[in-house]
Amino acid sequence: MKNTFVALLLSVTAISISSQAQAEYGVSIGARSDMLQWSIAGNLSGQSPNILSELTWDNLQVVTLGIFFKTVDAQSWYYEAYFDYGQIIAGDNQDSDYNSDNRQDEFSRSNNNADSGSTQDFSFALGYQFGAQGFQSGVSITPMLGYSRHVQELEMTDGYQTINTRTGITGSFAGLNSRYDSEWDGPWLGVNLQYEGSDTFKILLGYEYHIASFYGEADWNLRTDFQHPVSFTHYADGIGHVVKLSIRYKPSEKFAFDIEAKKSDWETDPGIDRTFFANGAIADTRLNVVKWESSSIMFKPTFIF
Repeated sequence: MKNTFVALLLSVTAISISSQAQAEYGVSIGARSDMLQWSIAGNLSGQSPNILSELTWDNLQVVTLGIFFKTVDAQSWYYEAYFDYGQIIAGDNQDSDYNSDNRQDEFSRSNNNADSGSTQDFSFALGYQFGAQGFQSGVSITPMLGYSRHVQELEMTDGYQTINTRTGITGSFAGLNSRYDSEWDGPWLGVNLQYEGSDTFKILLGYEYHIASFYGEADWNLRTDFQHPVSFTHYADGIGHVVKLSIRYKPSEKFAFDIEAKKSDWETDPGIDRTFFANGAIADTRLNVVKWESSSIMFKPTFIF
């Protein structure tokens, strides 16, 4: 992913030089809050029960650092790309299992720590800017076609059994160090609406509609009946909606400060949960849904060439 970003950066730099385009390069520093949830059914038909197990990672607090560029050439073609890396510093996890439909007869629940892990986000897009030329003052609208990849590497530690109707044993338990990695890949369509009221002020509102292929991979380290390091995998298709609002202050011709707020909502269709057992057996059941929500605010010092 990082090599791809470097290649794109070099390509767009060449475009900027060859066409006398105006280019922006910068870093992004920010904070982000995430939630990821998935559930499986008892069989491929989505029954017995319709929700057998449900995992939720909530209140994930992420510190992010990234790089980005934007450029508009002399013919009004617009290019953008970014890569962000995030470190999870706080979060909660809940793992619940049910005997009956609609989350009834909960027989097991653990509430665990999720204060480690990481995130990675990569996107690039090509568009055409209508209205004000380049980054000049005025109103412009830019339809875009892009591709993105988003990864969450999540962990579960410091296990605490809250409900256990089978043995009655609750409380802290040792050794929990499980992981769940999720990946969302696919194309997107979007549009930026930009208003630049003066040489020092600009506001941008953007929307993206994503078509995603989802892949999840887990290692449930305390399950001796599962294989390791891959205990089960998830496959599904889904969609995502991303809305962003950016406000710029530009104190000089070559430098600007942007503050960007972003909200993302992603959800899959039903898919496949494939479990790999220690004895070599493989079993499939229905993956009901995967939901991912993310909110962030970024501070983006920007250099303009």
